[in-house]
Amino acid sequence: MNALAAPGLRQEKKEAETYLERTRDRAVMRTDVRFWARTEQAPTAGAAEHAIVGAVRRLFSLPNYRPPMLPRAALQVMQVSQRLDVDFLEVSRLIESDTFFAAQVLRVANSPAYGSAKIATINQALVRLGVQTMSDICLDAAMRGRVFRAPGLDSRLDALSRHAQALDHAAKLVSELVGIPGGTAFSAGLLHNAGVLASAVAVTTPALWSSAEPRDSVLHLASRYHALLAHVVCEAWTLPEVLQDALLSHHRYDMPMTPVGAALVLAECLLDTLGLSRSQHLAGLAVKDRAQEATACDLLGLDLADVLDVAPTLEKRLTAA
Repeated sequence: MNALAAPGLRQEKKEAETYLERTRDRAVMRTDVRFWARTEQAPTAGAAEHAIVGAVRRLFSLPNYRPPMLPRAALQVMQVSQRLDVDFLEVSRLIESDTFFAAQVLRVANSPAYGSAKIATINQALVRLGVQTMSDICLDAAMRGRVFRAPGLDSRLDALSRHAQALDHAAKLVSELVGIPGGTAFSAGLLHNAGVLASAVAVTTPALWSSAEPRDSVLHLASRYHALLAHVVCEAWTLPEVLQDALLSHHRYDMPMTPVGAALVLAECLLDTLGLSRSQHLAGLAVKDRAQEATACDLLGLDLADVLDVAPTLEKRLTAA
């Protein structure tokens, strides 16, 4: 059965087409023309992509279904950390409101990487770690175990989560080479697979997906369109537009690549160099694209050889994480 045979998905195709056009136009208007990728046009989106986009969008709009959402505290900490006039007391209060995040922050603040003196309060942790690192910790903790659940697909979700956790470190490392805010790149790496994870929830929710299409086939296709699907999720979560555009643009030929998107492309290249993108569960997430890698290097003013030189540093960070 074709993926579009599921009830209601033909209507979603039309809505998804409108969504694709809107996101394409919005990013083009906000991004400087010098970032246009100098590559050929990508193939036109097909019916299967529209079906998956529609299912993920409905995941966040069904009136009688509670979709996967970032915990409120994590979302608020991310939003506050983006402000130029960030209020440290507000950040502390937000983290203290969630005992799970508070515990994670204290655990990291007391790790050997940040010194030997013991930290007992969130305020002390904030002084030691900084606002952006605390925001990264909250997002990382949320994505590790509190957001997406899909019965029967545990191994695939675990592989996707591990890949994203490696990609966040790789993206942050690339950002350090060129001065992009490391926290933004780290967040983009963590959210890289959010759309595929949401797709896993969608295909295990009968109200969203009644097609006879095998789940593995659907998720393989979702992996191919992970950039678009990640943007759908981040828009539903009202995350900062710099993250939305980075995720949307890093594998698209029909819109400009952003600097954070370029960091993601090169981060994927680093993971592939270390052999961390070859799992059967990650098919479609790190397709070799020399043209995109060249565009990313040009945009960031980097040579690919210089990027690959930091692979040993990345391996050490991943081992220590």
